[in-house]
Amino acid sequence: MIKSVSLLSHLNVSNSNLGLQEACKQFETIFAYQLLKVMGESIGEGFMGEGLSGDFYKDMLFMAVAENVADDDGLGIAEMLKNQIVTTQGEDGDS
Repeated sequence: MIKSVSLLSHLNVSNSNLGLQEACKQFETIFAYQLLKVMGESIGEGFMGEGLSGDFYKDMLFMAVAENVADDDGLGIAEMLKNQIVTTQGEDGDS
């Protein structure tokens, strides 16, 4: 599940590498969720039903799938983002 900002902040203070990795994984989760949500709008109501309850269950499904995708490095966004941040921080630290 998406972690709170305060938890990520605490993790960043105690272990900055792990904090960065977790923040990037959370970003990938949100990105995958948004992709799934937009794709889900193109399909019919199906077995989830109509109305608020159907929307709620679809959101839960999309979030669960997005978390699994991010946990398994399915899109690779977290790793690319982490590498870019580390590279950028290295360049800033050298000047």
